[in-house]
Amino acid sequence: MARPHIKTVANLKGATVVLQQGGPHVGLLDDVLKTAKLGWSDINVIWARDLTGTPQSPAEQFRANPKSTPASSSRPTWPASPAPHRHRLGRRGHSQGRPVLVSTAELSRSIADVYVCRKDFFTANADLVTKFAAGYLKACEEVIELKKQYEGKGSPKYMELLKLTQSIYGKK
Repeated sequence: MARPHIKTVANLKGATVVLQQGGPHVGLLDDVLKTAKLGWSDINVIWARDLTGTPQSPAEQFRANPKSTPASSSRPTWPASPAPHRHRLGRRGHSQGRPVLVSTAELSRSIADVYVCRKDFFTANADLVTKFAAGYLKACEEVIELKKQYEGKGSPKYMELLKLTQSIYGKK
């Protein structure tokens, strides 16, 4: 999210950006900066300790600090955010006056969900790691199918999953 006067990624020069320390958005911001032919020395960073749910998260620090210009955070932390954007890089989407400057809709390969383990763990537990990967992929397929059912005729199981998600991330 960005303040309304940030209209393109080039406007990030001199901006104060709120970003989770060590989180996946560090790489996303790096990709955004490269797109605008900017570097880390062109921005000021406020490092947030948490991703979501606390005053130390990027979304809450952005709300609390009018000097912060954009913030990088995950969609569940932005109440009333619109559906994923279909705009081109640098154009604006809005969420209650907070433009979405750029998202993983444009930089779809910037943040990857990756699980890793040390080689010695894999060697000792190859069967467990293989089962974990298969289970994760199967669960993803099941969630996609539940969403399709929900969109078609409704799905109590999908609603249960959404309620579980709200219990983890919060009702907002």
